[in-house]
This record gives sequence, C-alpha cells and structure tokens, in this order.
Amino acid sequence: MITDDFNKPNTSKALPGMQQNITCATREEAILDLLCANEREAYISYPVCSVGKSDHCLNLLLPKYRPLVQRNKPELKNIQSWTPQTRNKLQASVHTTDWSVLVNSA
Repeated sequence: MITDDFNKPNTSKALPGMQQNITCATREEAILDLLCANEREAYISYPVCSVGKSDHCLNLLLPKYRPLVQRNKPELKNIQSWTPQTRNKLQASVHTTDWSVLVNSA
C-alpha cells in the first residue's frame, strides 16, 4: 500500500500493478491524494471534513472485505460427546486388541 499527495499523478507508469482506491475528491473537485494498493477496489473511500487550515479533504478508507464470519449465517450443529461408558468400552477394546498382527504385517 502506498499513500501520498500527488499533483497530476500518473501512477500507471510509476506504480505498475497498483490500483488507486480513493474515489472522492480530496481538493475541490480533484483527487490529489492517492492510496494505491495491489487489490482493485480494496477500499471504500468516504469524504470527511478538512482539518484546521488544510485545503485537502480527509478520506475515511474502509476495507470492502467482509470476514467469512460476517458473510455467513450462523449454523446450529449437533455435536456428540463421548460418555464415560463409551470411553471405557473404547479403552477396553484398544487394550484387548492383538496389535502384533498389524505390526508384523508391515
């Protein structure tokens, strides 16, 4: 990501593969402030008032990407847990298994 204040910028030659993400005017009707990133339309820019005596309008940049947890609806899943009885049965089966059959076959 590259940010700066440019006058009549030509970023296509200087920054190949980078995309301008500020879309609203930053000084009068012109876009002089740039935020170049390697993703096209990675951010949404919103104009904000200028600060102090600055002649440039600030921009609030918010990422367009929404995390997967926000894009998908929550799912209700039924998870089965081992009971102490089933755990004991499994342990008994493991202890009584003749493992030499598997070890010797390799």
